[in-house]
Amino acid sequence: MVAGADHIAAEHGGADVLINNAGYGSYGAIEDVDLAEARRQFEVNVFGLARLTQLVLPHMRGNGYGKIVNITSMGGKIYTPRGGWCHATKFAVEGLSDCLRFETKSFGIDVIVVEPGGIKTEWATSRESCCSKRRDRPPTRTWLRRQRAYSRTVMRTRRSPSPR
Repeated sequence: MVAGADHIAAEHGGADVLINNAGYGSYGAIEDVDLAEARRQFEVNVFGLARLTQLVLPHMRGNGYGKIVNITSMGGKIYTPRGGWCHATKFAVEGLSDCLRFETKSFGIDVIVVEPGGIKTEWATSRESCCSKRRDRPPTRTWLRRQRAYSRTVMRTRRSPSPR
């Protein structure tokens, strides 16, 4: 990261716009996800974003303008079962962005947060494969059983001529 920021500074005088778009979601019950995996998720989703931001801010502040766009997800505003660690990182990005916005406004730097919802990508497949590794663990197994029962109930209700 430092080498990249140094290269941009040497070739172009620094960055006027930073778009932080790296991130991933590792899903599973909080007790099922190994803490090393949870830490890795924070490293990518939060600390990577924070470090790049630190590297471009001196140039932006010196010029009196800049834009920092943090791509997070609606997962920073809501939560779902098996998403505790992912949502924790997204909530952290929301909080960092809100604080950074106050810290940089007087220097002419805008901080923008983009919170997309579900997008048709391979991410959902990778999220499910992550969960499938934990399928036999009690919390995940119980959740999956309840989800299947709920889905069956919804489908029966949809097919019923007089749903209740």
